[in-house]
Amino acid sequence: MEILTVISPGLKTEKLRRMISDVVAGTGYDLELVTYREDWPVDYRGKKLLFAVELDEVGSDFEFMAYLKVLAASSPNFEGAHAALILNASSELFSKTFAKLAIFNLNSLGLGFIGKPLVEALPDDINLKTWQRHLPGTRPEILKKLCSDLGFRLSQAKPDKLDRLRLMVIHNSDLRTSNTLMLTHMVIQRLAQRLGERLQVEEIRLEDGTIRDCRGCTFHTCMTFAEQKACFYNGDNFDKIFASIEDTDAIVWVCPNYNDTISATLMATINRMSGIYRTVRLDHKRIYGVVVSANSGGDSVAMQLIDGLCLNKGFMLPPYFALIEIANEPLSVLRNKGIDTRIDAFAARIGL
Repeated sequence: MEILTVISPGLKTEKLRRMISDVVAGTGYDLELVTYREDWPVDYRGKKLLFAVELDEVGSDFEFMAYLKVLAASSPNFEGAHAALILNASSELFSKTFAKLAIFNLNSLGLGFIGKPLVEALPDDINLKTWQRHLPGTRPEILKKLCSDLGFRLSQAKPDKLDRLRLMVIHNSDLRTSNTLMLTHMVIQRLAQRLGERLQVEEIRLEDGTIRDCRGCTFHTCMTFAEQKACFYNGDNFDKIFASIEDTDAIVWVCPNYNDTISATLMATINRMSGIYRTVRLDHKRIYGVVVSANSGGDSVAMQLIDGLCLNKGFMLPPYFALIEIANEPLSVLRNKGIDTRIDAFAARIGL
């Protein structure tokens, strides 16, 4: 019998215990529940992992953060592992902030996450009110279903086995000045050296203002257009992006740090993807980020990608998904100490 390893150092409430049980039921696996430090795993290879968090009124789970600190010091091996996260919050704030911080930390240690890896429960399950428009049942019944579905999807996660890699690169940068785009091209060159003819790259450059932001259509309207592989808006580049995403295996998002956020054009592109994830299976498509900051804040940009693309749109988050650098002069990133080694390692992780 396969085992689901549930790690919940701060487990306190009966509600979170029920959520854990519902996830386990969805997997059909046996449960290994880890709450005490002396039981923390020493070998994570190939495991299906569920992290269960209790958020307090200031938006933290101090026992879980202590676990992350010890884990980071132990150099864990997450090869072949897949993970998801459930979260019970004591306020209507902080849940997504904590989730993307926890996932970023675990991913930076080499752990991959399935698409849409989070089920969250706010007080009175207020966050599930919208779900009641589309699913029958009470909020607790919907929460049970979401947890069970999360468990099933986690049980189905498997390592990629691709003969060829179709890679999409998306940006709105200028090669003449952009550290981020130059760094991305170096990664692609190394990847091409590894894969040769097995690599197919499509690079899409979005001019500023060429992608209109989402207008917030109703669910029905969005679905109606999505079924036609279209959007309410016509005449911009998004139709091409829609088709490219459907045909690709992985996407590299080229993200210079603009005031600790990604660019408005790339954010508009993510916002417009609601129709895609409702009609095209994205959970087997990987996302990567190349982020360059003038000083600090690269982690903020990477967490935006996690939030928008993995938590919300459902792309798979592979281990070590982001290459994050600091460079404060045009085209200077290649002078960073150790950059050649990091480029090689990142290209190897994207490769087959």
